[in-house]
Amino acid sequence: VSTGRTLTFEIPARLEEGKAGWRFLGNHRHAEVINDPDQPGNSVLHLSAKGATEHMHNHVETTLVSGRSVANGQVYEIRYRAKWLSGSNRLNTRLYFNRCAKTTELTRAESPGTPGAANSTAAPNVGPGFTHFIHSPAVPNAGQSVTVTARAADPDGLGTLTLHYAVDGGSFTAVPMTLASDGVTFAGAVPGQAAASVVRFYVSATDAAAVPQTSYFPADGANSHALYQVNDNLAATNGLHNLRIVMDPADEALLYQENNLMSNERLGCTVIYDETEIYYEVGVLAIDRSDGQETGCREILFDHTMAAGGNIPAEYNDLCQVIAPNPAHTSHAILQMARFNDVFLDSQFENGSDGTAWEYELIYYPTTTDGNGYKLPQPDGVVGTDLTDLGDDKENYRWNFLLENNEDKDDYSRIIAAAKQFSKSGSAFEAGLSDVIDPNQWLQALAHACTTGAGDSFFDNSNHNGIFYARPDGRVLYFPHDMDFSFNATRGIFDNSELQKLVSDPARRRLYLGHLHHLCTTVFNQSYLGTWATHYGSLLPGQDFAGHMSYINTRSNYILSAVQNDTPSVAFNITTNGGANFSTPFSPVTLAGTGWVNVRHIRLAGSSVPLAVTWTSSTAWQVAVPIASGPNAIALEAVDFTGAVVGSDSIVVTNTGGIALPTPSTLVVSEIYYNPPVLVTTMLSLPTTAPVKSTASSAMAFGPEAIG
Repeated sequence: VSTGRTLTFEIPARLEEGKAGWRFLGNHRHAEVINDPDQPGNSVLHLSAKGATEHMHNHVETTLVSGRSVANGQVYEIRYRAKWLSGSNRLNTRLYFNRCAKTTELTRAESPGTPGAANSTAAPNVGPGFTHFIHSPAVPNAGQSVTVTARAADPDGLGTLTLHYAVDGGSFTAVPMTLASDGVTFAGAVPGQAAASVVRFYVSATDAAAVPQTSYFPADGANSHALYQVNDNLAATNGLHNLRIVMDPADEALLYQENNLMSNERLGCTVIYDETEIYYEVGVLAIDRSDGQETGCREILFDHTMAAGGNIPAEYNDLCQVIAPNPAHTSHAILQMARFNDVFLDSQFENGSDGTAWEYELIYYPTTTDGNGYKLPQPDGVVGTDLTDLGDDKENYRWNFLLENNEDKDDYSRIIAAAKQFSKSGSAFEAGLSDVIDPNQWLQALAHACTTGAGDSFFDNSNHNGIFYARPDGRVLYFPHDMDFSFNATRGIFDNSELQKLVSDPARRRLYLGHLHHLCTTVFNQSYLGTWATHYGSLLPGQDFAGHMSYINTRSNYILSAVQNDTPSVAFNITTNGGANFSTPFSPVTLAGTGWVNVRHIRLAGSSVPLAVTWTSSTAWQVAVPIASGPNAIALEAVDFTGAVVGSDSIVVTNTGGIALPTPSTLVVSEIYYNPPVLVTTMLSLPTTAPVKSTASSAMAFGPEAIG
């Protein structure tokens, strides 16, 4: 690293240029250059954001003056002055492509509110308050008038209510509303309009005070987003759910504006569900997927196998028809009703939303600009990173591991720990692995990702399209995500780099293969998915669900063959002493045997409790079984991943050494199960008569819960 230098951005010069010196992108487009309220005559950048920044199109940027550039390997000192006003106090600054990145927590007031006192928005009279507002019918036919009803109240009494409406972005027309026979509801009518017309409307109300005050619903009045669209006959009528998104023409134009396509700002709209259920003031954003992604809804079948496969938290998705603001984009879609947000996490894990989720993503960098210097989303290049040690600075992880929740905590500690763990190998990798991740969950989730055969994903090492989640206990899980592209029926079953490290352990290798076998023989096959494919095909008759099923059948058979080739099937047998009866002076006795990857647990016949089994290879096991004096008939059962018995064997072992009775020096209390009939706190005392190694007290207090 060469000697440091101070980098002069010459921001004052840019500020004097006003807005022309800056590019306000995405959810940061509301920023502006203003006169400093604390120092008149001094220009300042007023940063106003509708959401968090990200690496591409949601920030404020400028170009260094005089063609200045930075050099890799050079140490720079960057200085600026910033003052927190409201909202988040985290300010992220960086040079192009995350160079010299830093997130600074600006100083803010400990108690920014005014509890018990009026704040800056207080007003002596705010006008009537609304308790009801809706239009009917939700989607009128061409030429059909629409009735808007509203209810309002005010301590000073009501004056007048007025309906205001505008058609296709035109000027507003005011219509007096009349009181209905119920004495509380006001109604106004919008005359019938042509098919596909968009009507924006709101209601104003005045009170009966000496100086009347006017209020609006929705509250932003002419800038609000209560809208409807005259029927354009684009809704599905075959049972597919409809989501109609209605936007004002100006907002629609911004939504589809080329240099705004990657904006994360949610623009105002009205959403109408199944042409009847109305939601005003909704936010919508567009995602540009014009880079060759496969169209269609094959992924919905994978959602089913993920949910039905057992113990893999899966998205709860459905199919719908999206009636888009631009009819050219009206199409069927997969409706992600929870994705991996807090609602999903709380439904799957206790206090799940306390844990942090990250979306594994590439950094997309545009390679062209428009005439004003705004970057265009296409064409672009990509840069990714493996799940690997990038150092201790969370800025090195920020844009490849995007925070999905708990943004206020800005915590990357657990994903950094996982990245560091997967950078290790051999014994160093094994040490503490289960404290950092849940290995079995990773194997199960990776098995599901493998079954899909999807590329452009975490499984095929494409450096994106996966979710990592740190449970509240700190252990990181992996969730397959966005499996909708580059399908390959013969994709290798060990392609993922992280998987290769995990299955270097023989026991984990057989467990992974067992998960694959389980999925392909239970849910990832034509027998299970055929009914679902037929159902979805009836909703989406233009899609080739028969072709999807043919792919799944080919992929499933390929995986089963690959599992067999890797680990040829063997029968479940006890192999100790060649399987013949024998004698031993020791108890417990250690039995050895064979079993294939479809064996999940081994238990004593008649018991539902699995034994503690050690797998010494993909097909060899050992288990310790306590035996009494004399002959012991031991019958073992092999249980698969569904709980079904897939094998059994028995042997008689004669104990010639007797049984050592427990003494105070050898008896160990390892578990206590206590569930009192009365839900009260109970003291349970365990007196000791011999030295104990534990420093814990022998008297324990138990609440009403069962202790285990």
